Amino acid sequence: NTAYRRQRQMGIRDRSTKAHNIIEIQNFSIGATSNNKFTSNNFKAIAVGKGGLIWAGTQYEGLYIYSPKYNIWTKSDSLANVFINDIKADPDSGIWIAQSGVQAQGNNGSNIAGGVNHFRLATDQVMEFYSVVGTTTGAYLTSRNAKGLYLDPNYKEARGKLPRPWVALGVWKSSSSGNPLRGGVNVGLNAAQPYFDNINYGFAILGSPTHWGLSVAGNNEEVWVATRFNQGSSTLNRYLPNKHFIGYITPANTPEFPVGFEAQAMLFDTHGNKWVGLKNGGLRILSNKIWYTMNSNFFFPPGTQVNFNAMVEDEYGNVFIGTSNGLLKFKNPDNAALAAPDNFSAYEHYTTTNGLLNDNITGLAYDKKNHKVLITSSGGVTFMKISPPHISGAVFN
Repeated sequence: NTAYRRQRQMGIRDRSTKAHNIIEIQNFSIGATSNNKFTSNNFKAIAVGKGGLIWAGTQYEGLYIYSPKYNIWTKSDSLANVFINDIKADPDSGIWIAQSGVQAQGNNGSNIAGGVNHFRLATDQVMEFYSVVGTTTGAYLTSRNAKGLYLDPNYKEARGKLPRPWVALGVWKSSSSGNPLRGGVNVGLNAAQPYFDNINYGFAILGSPTHWGLSVAGNNEEVWVATRFNQGSSTLNRYLPNKHFIGYITPANTPEFPVGFEAQAMLFDTHGNKWVGLKNGGLRILSNKIWYTMNSNFFFPPGTQVNFNAMVEDEYGNVFIGTSNGLLKFKNPDNAALAAPDNFSAYEHYTTTNGLLNDNITGLAYDKKNHKVLITSSGGVTFMKISPPHISGAVFN
């Protein structure tokens, strides 16, 4: 495979008008000159950091950094063989990485060297690492199995504040006991040790709990943490940004969610909608205090899942969702007729037919400077630019 750029057209007919989205695709996979550092196409997460550098992470095959200026990928020496689950940028464009460590050997427990990595500068040569008690990091994370991140947009250097990362943590095993240990959610960044606070409110902590934190999202009003095996159920834990617990969303009080649901991705968009992507069952969307379901068999045939942390909003208010059956785009409700989140016609569906490398879309980010959706998949990395529709024909009021 080689890197290439391809243009395609999608035609969307609306009565007597014709609208065409122009899609520009740039793909990167093993074998091309510009990405000859790739040792795997199995990418999982992506984000844009300082200087416009693009950071992309893989499953046990390292971290890669792309320079738009030179059109070249380099492989980082800092994270060589860990499982990278999520990459997010803070308000100052520092890069945060949630990762599950390396594959354990023998009786070494699980998620060796797992935790959270922070790159403050436009280089991978300056890194801070945060992990569990017993490491030298002073972070005191609950788990080495970091699954997802949310960065509070209000915590900026210009305001004299350290970044505020929320970290969803999965179950892990220590080398000393070999028994499963709980995950949950931790929140940083404190100026002194411990650098992260363990949030117990909303979790069962008595006995030997084995609850998971799966994903996390928020805005200025609330932060949600998706959990499994918590209080005997799957839950969405609701917190205020100050970490105060305010309640649960469960199948018992929100029947739109199936028993045992696994919320693998969440996003709070700028229109006030709260998106929840499930391992099984498609999407649940809270809009104007009403829960909507999008589980069309066309977008979500049996076995299709919304992949971990694979949601992003662009500057125009469109929401993109990465699934194992391609990429979904929910059109900005201000610009599309009948754009209710349960309306099939409000979505566009992109697959390998449109030039993507693979239908298993594992990670998403948005490059606002270049107006591109950044995509990771099981086939490599894709940059996709969707030009606004060009309308032709007669328009009647």
